[in-house]
Amino acid sequence: VMGVIETLQLPKDRVAMITPCYSLPLSSVSNGLLHEEGCINVALCGLATIKAFSIVNTCHGDIKPGNMMLTNRDNLVVMIDFGSAVEYGKSISATTPGFPLDKPADGSLSFDLTCLSSSIFVLATGKRLPPTARELTEMLNLELQVAVRASIQIAVACLGDASIDELWIQAQQYV
Repeated sequence: VMGVIETLQLPKDRVAMITPCYSLPLSSVSNGLLHEEGCINVALCGLATIKAFSIVNTCHGDIKPGNMMLTNRDNLVVMIDFGSAVEYGKSISATTPGFPLDKPADGSLSFDLTCLSSSIFVLATGKRLPPTARELTEMLNLELQVAVRASIQIAVACLGDASIDELWIQAQQYV
């Protein structure tokens, strides 16, 4: 999760965060050209972020490549933009269409994992997202028939019913 150095109060109940320099928003590589190591990095760092949020029963609510930044020193992927974050069970007021697929806009572990799976898919393939989680699972499984990729295996696992701890163990085994 992105570190904050300082916050500034802005008009209209807005806050600006001063953060360390992050050099690359991953939305710029949502065309399928991100190499497999980068996609694995997104998957593992995304799972770590979701696990951190889950410890405090909070849903990020807007996981997507545009809210993931590649750090310029450790090559870690950090999550930004917590404006949609809510406690589990609460309604998410605003989220980016497409990435949640057909999930209801209620804060949950499953909502964040679906958005992470969608993000991995677009970063790894550059293909357009389908409307449902079932269709995404089918598309991911077709990708695995072409080439076994750890990032795609992790994306499939995110759409299952494993706990976040089980997902972390599975992800390490895939890598």
